[in-house]
Amino acid sequence: MGEMREVAEEERIANWRAERQAVGERERQERIRQRQEEARAAELRRQEEAARLLPDPREIEAERAHLLRRARMRRGRTLAAFAVFVVLPTLLITLYMARIATPLFEARSVTAISSAAPQEQAGNSGIFTGGLAAGPSLEKTFMAHEYLRSRALLTKLEDDTGFVTRLSGPQMDPLRRARSYPVLGLDRLDMMARFLRAAVDIQSGLLTIHVSDVSPEQARITSDQVLVLLGQHINALSQELFARRVAQSETAAADARRELLQAQRALTQLQIDSGEADPRTRVDAIYASVGQLRTEVEETRSKIATLEVANRSQNYAVGRLRELESRLTQRITDLRRQLFESANGTSPLNALLLEHELATLRVEIAQETLSGALAALSQARKEAELGRSQFQIVVPPRTAAVATDPNLLRIALLCFVTLATAFGVAKLLRAGRVD
Repeated sequence: MGEMREVAEEERIANWRAERQAVGERERQERIRQRQEEARAAELRRQEEAARLLPDPREIEAERAHLLRRARMRRGRTLAAFAVFVVLPTLLITLYMARIATPLFEARSVTAISSAAPQEQAGNSGIFTGGLAAGPSLEKTFMAHEYLRSRALLTKLEDDTGFVTRLSGPQMDPLRRARSYPVLGLDRLDMMARFLRAAVDIQSGLLTIHVSDVSPEQARITSDQVLVLLGQHINALSQELFARRVAQSETAAADARRELLQAQRALTQLQIDSGEADPRTRVDAIYASVGQLRTEVEETRSKIATLEVANRSQNYAVGRLRELESRLTQRITDLRRQLFESANGTSPLNALLLEHELATLRVEIAQETLSGALAALSQARKEAELGRSQFQIVVPPRTAAVATDPNLLRIALLCFVTLATAFGVAKLLRAGRVD
């Protein structure tokens, strides 16, 4: 019975476990089904939300067509603005230059400023060799360049050829006519740099001059007159420079000559006042006499010593010798006194000799100064002849039968590039403000 109860209990437990497993499986399947239903419901909600948010294809197509129309309109406005602000002004300017602008003809000439100085003094010889070196330096070439840009040249050119009046009057078209602008502090002479230009070649020292005028003949005449005025100005500057150098050398020579005359006059007056043509001769004579007397004194003393050695000290001859020695010594003292003491209110001989030496030295110095001044004057005159600037026309002015200005292609390209650049910058600035 006990075993039967145990078997029944085990069967009951097994049945209970099987039932619990079946219940758990049903609950798990139920949870899976619920999750799947929730996922399907969420998916349906997402689809409904996406359908609600996404526009209708017809709306998308309409908006696309609207954007295309706006892009075409914007592109059309840009092209219209480009045509109005770039193409049209370029065409107008080109048309003005082609139909209204006064044609200008250019005369081109090449000049050089040289001198006959040796090449080692003239500096860089450029393309020239031999006796005429190319410009002693670029200084004079740049001086000529500045004179070409000056109002002084334009004033003389206006007086001679009417150059300024012609290019600022009705013969020139209104747009390029030289005018005065009082607001800017400019007058018509300041605007003439467009018609009279110059360039310096630093390597060769050549000066190229460009003159523009209303006709080929007038351009050549004006260019010839420019060369004449420029040559006169350069020659005048060179002449003035070397004239000053020669004048300074002549003044120095005249001063040296005057100093020499004064020194010679002072020496002559000293000789007259002292009565001595050359005190050195008298001093030499005194020193010669003193030397001779000293020799006699020594001889006398030698004789006295000889007599004394011979025990004849009381001899009459010894007394006479001593007296002679005394007189000779006194004579030497008197001669020496003449060198340092004055007599009858005159200057001592040594002072007179010093004055004479100083006067003679002043004469010699004045002679050397005059010699140097004369040599400098001769050198200055030589340099004035050799170093005087010479204005040379390397290439004479010539003009072509075709006007060089206005150049339609260059003007059209310049206007187009400038206006297009300004238009692009304006577009970028406008786009930046909109952003």
